[in-house]
Amino acid sequence: MPENILPAGPILLPTASVEKQDPQMHMWLKQAPTILVNLGTLYAPDPKVAEEIATGLKGFLNAWKGEKVQILWKLPKHPHDEDDIYSRSIEPLKKETDEGSVLIRPWFEVEPMAMLQTGQIVCSVHHGGANSWYEAIQ
Repeated sequence: MPENILPAGPILLPTASVEKQDPQMHMWLKQAPTILVNLGTLYAPDPKVAEEIATGLKGFLNAWKGEKVQILWKLPKHPHDEDDIYSRSIEPLKKETDEGSVLIRPWFEVEPMAMLQTGQIVCSVHHGGANSWYEAIQ
């Protein structure tokens, strides 16, 4: 490596706590261990893919025999959504969203790093990008 290059690793900016950014989200996260599903800033799956993810998450919840667990999923609406297919694609999780154990948001107002720092995130499902990877291993 040339002498004028200094490897620095990830650049993760400091962030305010979830409690400071969004007290309501802080209270929700405190309810139970949480699986964070965040597939990237720009990723908006087509409705069929969203339905397959929802079905997989529902299967996990149905099979889970441990303590209560909840899911927080960042799911932006697909730009070509028509006839409200988006809402129908998450139908497999309707019962859980109504009960409050699954929270689906098109965008997170809270920095993912702050959520990970709560200690409540027990699993981070992400797209494998560098920021997501480094955030998850902090």
